[in-house]
Amino acid sequence: APGRSFLRHLTRRKGIAGYSDDVLRVYSSYMMNVANHIARLEYHIDMNEQLGVITENAANVTPDARIAGVVREYFEDTFDYLMNPKNDWARARAVGFLWYLGANVKSAVVNLTQVPMVAYPYLASKYGDARSSAELLKAMVLVTRSKVNGEVLPTEIREGVARAVREGFVDESRATELAGIAEQTTLQRVIPESKTGRMIANTSYYGAWLFQKAERWNREVVFVAAYNLAKANGVTSKEEAFKQGRDAVQISMFEYAKWNRAPFSRGKKSVLFLFWQFMQGMAYMAFGGAGQGAAMRLWMMLLLAGGLQGLPFAENILDLLDFAGTKTKERLGMKDPKVDLRNDLRELATEITDRPDLIMHGLSRYYGLGPLHLLDMLGVPVPNVDISGSISTGQFLPGIEDLATPGGTASEKLGRTLADVAGPVAAIPYQFYRAAVSRDPDSWKVWERTLPSVFKNASTALRRGRKGQESYRGGGQLAQFDWGDLEHRAELIAQFLGFPTTRVNQRFEADFAVQNMKRYWALRRALVMENVAYARMSGDPEPIKDAMDALHRFNDSTPDPALRINTTALLRSLRTRFRKASLREQGIPSELLYRRIALAMRELYPETAVEIK
Repeated sequence: APGRSFLRHLTRRKGIAGYSDDVLRVYSSYMMNVANHIARLEYHIDMNEQLGVITENAANVTPDARIAGVVREYFEDTFDYLMNPKNDWARARAVGFLWYLGANVKSAVVNLTQVPMVAYPYLASKYGDARSSAELLKAMVLVTRSKVNGEVLPTEIREGVARAVREGFVDESRATELAGIAEQTTLQRVIPESKTGRMIANTSYYGAWLFQKAERWNREVVFVAAYNLAKANGVTSKEEAFKQGRDAVQISMFEYAKWNRAPFSRGKKSVLFLFWQFMQGMAYMAFGGAGQGAAMRLWMMLLLAGGLQGLPFAENILDLLDFAGTKTKERLGMKDPKVDLRNDLRELATEITDRPDLIMHGLSRYYGLGPLHLLDMLGVPVPNVDISGSISTGQFLPGIEDLATPGGTASEKLGRTLADVAGPVAAIPYQFYRAAVSRDPDSWKVWERTLPSVFKNASTALRRGRKGQESYRGGGQLAQFDWGDLEHRAELIAQFLGFPTTRVNQRFEADFAVQNMKRYWALRRALVMENVAYARMSGDPEPIKDAMDALHRFNDSTPDPALRINTTALLRSLRTRFRKASLREQGIPSELLYRRIALAMRELYPETAVEIK
């Protein structure tokens, strides 16, 4: 029943020992259940009536009974979800939030970009580009000043913001519920609590503080700008201006309430889709949910800030086209079958500019600190930091990159894909597993990957500063960091705050592309020579002929003669394989250094038979 959770508080005590000494938690839990119960009693009749209206309208709008049934079923499920909330593992989601975004300066700064990236396209589509830009800038200044002196806001705007806060759509973000856990109220200060409870409360509060304040600033700016634009556009009613301000906030800053979760991300499944409500909002905007004008401007902003690879689904599409194109060209026996559209696009970009990253990753590749880069003109060293990964919407679907990347066994690919699909929360224990089984001798770097983001960023900066470099596994300098160099020092400070260094990310991306190429051709060469060896062992002329034909086709398809399998390489491979096969038949390792130990172990496994008489 809808009141089930609250009614449990009315049951008589059964004399079972044990109680919670966290008075605040007990009190807040009780009052939350009371509030939910009262809200359900007050509104469930009206909501039931509206549910009937929706059902009737769905049947009138479309003659297709199946579509009307889908609409009715959706709203009925949503109504049931709100009236009978299930356990959605809120603590696990809170841990995931703190792990990735807690106390992370970069995440809070990136969150501020949502105003120009998303709110501007929405407002500009309704009120025009110039007017919307001007009002957003005015609202930014006004809201920032109001944090010091609230009286700077006009009375009408101040009342509107206060009402927006009461209605819950301005002070709403993934940080809000975390900040609420540890809000330092009078009640909390006077009621004693355990050290563990106090530690959790403080961690939640301070971890969420930056992100929550950034989100609150965003929403106030958008509300104030939309309210003023509505008034300037001829709206005389305060109520209508408030409504347009609320719509602007909920559409462009997104709605994170439980009722706005997609059916597949409700209940316990919500842990797997921790940040999907943001992607849901971006997809809604990008594909015309708020109008074609807003969608077009959003794509332009994403292209400007995140480049071609930052466009919605761009990375997923490129991975799938690379995979499908490569397989198709292999089947057709075409020359150089390896398809890498990113390289092709970069080749075109180099004909336009000597900085192809500006086209592929946008301005955020170099200018991740935004307006602070203007200080360069005054001689202040501002490092080039890369936030294109945070701006990008190219990787909407998880797991595609791992499946489409060449190399690795099927089980390894499946494991990485499942970990990716399972979401950020599941990735936390997975990183610990990877660190535990890693063979990388650099233990600092290995265990650094298991830390929460804020500590991982700090560890990376300290490691680079102490060692004077970022290095490859097994040795070799990837990038130098000299604390005495002002530019390098600025890069280390930025990394400490969570902003990746541009030149390091560029090297990582270039090396990743080269390694993909190497894995692809190494795998194809190995398979061709293995097929020839297997055919030779069979002694059947027809398989031998087929294998040699495949070898010739491989040689014809290589983009560089050095990749071809010549007679010398083939004979060397065949001799090695035949030798290993012969030794394997005798139970002898092919490596000389293991033979004595292996022969001694063989004596413990005698191949004897027992006769039954």
